[in-house]
Parts: sequence; C-alpha cells; structure tokens
Amino acid sequence: MSKVIGVNRILGIKRWPWEMWTRERNNQALRKALLGRVESVIKSGLLAETRKQNILNIALTRTLKENGGTAPDQKSIDAILANLKLFLFAGHDTTSSTICWMFKLLQDNPDCLSKLRAEHDRVLGEDPIQAAMLLRESPQLLSNLTYTHGVVKETLRFYPLASTVRQGEKGFFLSVPGSAIRYPTEGVAIHDVPSVIQLDPAVWPRANEFVPERWLAAQGDPMHPNKDAWRPFSMGPRNCIGMELAMVEIKLVAALVCREFDVQEAWGEWDLKQGSGGSRETIDGQRLYGCGKTVQHPKDGMPVQVKRLQHAHSGTVVERPSIE
Repeated sequence: MSKVIGVNRILGIKRWPWEMWTRERNNQALRKALLGRVESVIKSGLLAETRKQNILNIALTRTLKENGGTAPDQKSIDAILANLKLFLFAGHDTTSSTICWMFKLLQDNPDCLSKLRAEHDRVLGEDPIQAAMLLRESPQLLSNLTYTHGVVKETLRFYPLASTVRQGEKGFFLSVPGSAIRYPTEGVAIHDVPSVIQLDPAVWPRANEFVPERWLAAQGDPMHPNKDAWRPFSMGPRNCIGMELAMVEIKLVAALVCREFDVQEAWGEWDLKQGSGGSRETIDGQRLYGCGKTVQHPKDGMPVQVKRLQHAHSGTVVERPSIE
C-alpha cells in the first residue's frame, strides 16, 4: 500500500480510476440490500403495529409522520438509506477505535487495569473463561461493572472520536458567563469541540489524568463531573442514537478480554515490518495518536502485541503473534 501511495504522489494522482468503480459497486450492493429491507417493511403494513425500536422502524415512523401517513417518496427513501449506511459504518468505526484507545490507556495506567480486573473477578467470578457464558445467562451483570463503565467513559473523555455541527438560527445568541456580549449565530455553523471541552482544567479536576474513579464520585464530591461536560455522543434531542449500544459493546469487550490478554503497543515490530521508509512521527512524544478527516483513528491502526494469560492470577503468560 505504501508503494502505491508513493506512485500516486509522483504521478500526481489522488485516486486510481478503479477506486471510484469499486466504491460505486460497493455502494450499489449495499443500497440493494438495504432497499429490499426498507421496501419489505413498507409493503408489510405492520409498521404501525410493531413496538420494535430499531433504527429502520424509527426512521420510517418519523417519515410517515412527516408525510401525513402517506408512503415515503423516492427522496425520503434515499434519505433513509443514507442514514442507515451512516449508522452502520459510524457505529462500527467509532466503537472499534474506542476499544483501541481503551487498551492504550489501560496499558499506560496499570493500576487502573488491576482495578478493572479485580472488579471482573468480583462480579463475574475468578475464572475468566466462564465470563461469556455467565453474561449470556445473566446479561444484567454488565450493569454491575461500575468501574469498567468509568474506564469506558474516561476513555471517551480523552478520545471523543466524532462530533456534530449545529446550524445557527436567527434570534439565537451565544454568551460567555460574566460578559454582556451576545454573539449572533444566524448563518453560522456551531461546533462545540468536545476534544477541547473534555480536557479543559477549568471544567475537569485532574483533567489530564486518566481517573475512572471520577465517574463513581457522588454528587457534591469535587471529582463529580460537571453536568453536560462529557459529550462524545453530543447532547440533547439529536445526540447519537447508538450511544447505549456502543457503551455496552465496549464494556463487553473489556469484560471478555482484559483478564485473558495483555495488549501492548508494538512499534518496534511495526517499524521492522515497514522498513526504512516507514513513518515515525510523534505527538507529545507518543507514537500513537489520533488521525483522520472525520472519525479519529489510532495512527497506523495501533500495532500491538497480544499475550495470553494462562492463569489470570499467576502472571504466567503465553506469547501470541503480534497483530495490527
């Protein structure tokens, strides 16, 4: 891939012609699959009777309401399909990247990793191999992993992977506490930049420290998070519809992986694989940092070395091949 990119730069080609063809082919295949499902639900006439709150039913119900109960036209269906594709890819992409950052932060904070494992021993039993079966039988146990929940929320505080922009309106103003100035928003796109808010020392005590315990702090405790300061899924009526699903998925990964495996960055092996032409940039001394035009992905996919723990409490490990 690096050689192809090098040729592109030399020839001044941003994209090869077949990339556009491949993208169009994949887009049409996905459209065909989703369109069949959308048309099936519309033709069945059962939408009004179902109580299932999946993304498709929600989108169709809202569209029917806006159309006065008439079937969606082609423009509405196209909008539904676009949102379904966005939901599929955004949900997968952001969750997988957050899992990477969680392992990064637990690697850098071994005391937090020890507390996480201790909670899993206490709630899920000391045999990690039984955790999956136990959670299938009693999924509510995931809600008892309060420290794990704090680890996930603290990870998203450090690495909010996406954000939204809101269109300003006539008559809607922004102001700064202590100032009489009112800033008009008409004709302006407003971006609250959660990556800045969530690391602001004026908002968060020990802002640059990974402290999962802050999410266990009671109301009135100095460490208790300020209302609405945590916003990786945005806020209000247009917050991310996949928030609960993402939180459950990430906690589930932590519960099933962290006691059976050690996950460590493996830049030495990565550099050997890339050869002398590999990129070795750092930010704040870190080889791993967020990059990308939309969702912040871990640099180079976060190359890691995984070691399986034979016995979670003995420290005996069996080394596995590195993965990327």
